[in-house]
Amino acid sequence: MAILCRDLNLLFIMVPGTGCSVVGNMLIADFGGEPLPEWHIIVDGRVVHDAKHNSVAQLLRDGLLTAEQLAKLTVVANIRNPYDRIVTYYQRLAGDWLDYSLGVQEREVERGRDKLSEAEYQAQRELLASRGRRRRRRQQFMRYVGFNPWVLATLARKTLNRGELQRFAFPMLQGVHFALRNEMLPESINALFARIGIQRTVELPRANITQGKEPYTTYWNRLSRGIFDGLVGDDIRRYGYKFDGFDPESPLIDLTAAASAPASRRLPHQLPTAK
Repeated sequence: MAILCRDLNLLFIMVPGTGCSVVGNMLIADFGGEPLPEWHIIVDGRVVHDAKHNSVAQLLRDGLLTAEQLAKLTVVANIRNPYDRIVTYYQRLAGDWLDYSLGVQEREVERGRDKLSEAEYQAQRELLASRGRRRRRRQQFMRYVGFNPWVLATLARKTLNRGELQRFAFPMLQGVHFALRNEMLPESINALFARIGIQRTVELPRANITQGKEPYTTYWNRLSRGIFDGLVGDDIRRYGYKFDGFDPESPLIDLTAAASAPASRRLPHQLPTAK
């Protein structure tokens, strides 16, 4: 889902593996945020729109927002050091976090049963069961392959498409105005509120920590790290990141500021400003 806060004219895009649930839950509880959509959209037994992670383009494509509505919104998403986020993604596929994730989804469906018709309820249950089977097969495969072979195979598949490589490092940022650093979420969200004129500060808990994850720097070997840096290292540094850290002086990243900058300074998701 995305989270739409109508009173704030704010749209929060839920980027997986970046602490998005912490921010999203706060926006729902404290600012009247609305899940967009609240449930998976299922047509003929197939998910045509995921209920949690969807981009601005997907929201427009599926009619959940119009271009006119979007033009009035400040669009925000989380960002995370890609070396760390990719390890989190792998560990969630390969580790015990899968059981936690499936349990959360099952409880959400049960809590919202009174909002669903019987057919919708059964479709959500069947979807969870199907996803659970697929994810367990993938879990076994990922554990067998290991992190570095998986990263190298993934990079090999994406090298023919520059955009795919950039989205692997920094997903779902197209159409986003401001990025909140996962590493500084409280500072980032409060900097955003100050930027858009909200006279309030908030505190955010640490939550949804990936079970079994070791420090991310221990996962990468020299080969996979070197190839990843060679492919998208310049993009990573333009966002203020490096292998073992980030620029601590910029909790909030303005993704619109450099849109008309020279290509060497433009952030990787940006296009030149139309003249």
